[in-house]
Amino acid sequence: MERLENHGIRPVEAPRLPRHKIIDVVEHRSGIRLQPLRAWPAAGRTDATLAVWEHWAELPALLRRVPGPYRRHPLYSMVCWAAEDLRSGDERTVTRVRRVIEASDLIFYLSGNQEEIFLAHGARPEQLVEVTFGVPTAFFTGDVGASRDVDVLAVGVDRGRDYKTLLAAAGTDLLIDVLTVPERLRALTLPQNVRPLGVLRPDRYRDLLQRTKVVVVPTHDFAYPTGQTVALNAAAAGCAVVVSRTDAMSEYFSPDDTASMPGVGEVDELREALVGLLHDPERRLALASRGQAHVRAHHTSDLMWDQIGHAIRAHLAAR
Repeated sequence: MERLENHGIRPVEAPRLPRHKIIDVVEHRSGIRLQPLRAWPAAGRTDATLAVWEHWAELPALLRRVPGPYRRHPLYSMVCWAAEDLRSGDERTVTRVRRVIEASDLIFYLSGNQEEIFLAHGARPEQLVEVTFGVPTAFFTGDVGASRDVDVLAVGVDRGRDYKTLLAAAGTDLLIDVLTVPERLRALTLPQNVRPLGVLRPDRYRDLLQRTKVVVVPTHDFAYPTGQTVALNAAAAGCAVVVSRTDAMSEYFSPDDTASMPGVGEVDELREALVGLLHDPERRLALASRGQAHVRAHHTSDLMWDQIGHAIRAHLAAR
């Protein structure tokens, strides 16, 4: 948010909505987050609303239908999962996403392959702003040539992870540490060479990346670039990255140039990629070096928020 201030945009954050059983019940039954209700007074003193992730845009989208501050000024929605929800969600989910699309003046999204999905569900071309997702490379940093004692690390908690394929590729000899929540692995049988580590604080996670040779991000083929945060963080920290070759992720990395990219669900390709990098240090270091340079040049959080800031200023000026 501090980056937006460079563009003359001063973010105002609403007070947190206190937790209450009634609030929990309403959110559970409606699927809509009520936090924006606390922003109602602040919204009357601002020029626009910026919802970072679509679940925070759903209530402002509804409130644009009634008199009040949300109707008077623009709604800008930064979305992640929306295109996949439109493609494969149930009727209720699709309705909620389409409501956000209809109500938003600008929709910031994270990979170009999603544009056709949005247009097919009523979005207007002038609403759509593709932005290049970025990570805080000043925090996630590391020396590519440093001594590293962790062979393979898998990271991720979202629904896009394909840990079933990873376990099949691990066999009985690849030592793989996994950072995720327990429920992501609950239905799977872990061999002794795959060790669950739970989740870590950001600083401990960064320190672990700096000790890791290869970070693997196996994913399903979703419309959005699932796994991009982990893959970019890992590359920035000097790890060699193995990530599934989806349409969305192919906009972030180039196969065998900035990452190794086996096919989605391809067990043999995934195992070959991991074994090959572990057994060929020269190739691994070269891949890690190119990946790190790529992320530092094209995928920083500063660049992402600069793009969003420019778009917001241009839209407000045009009004």
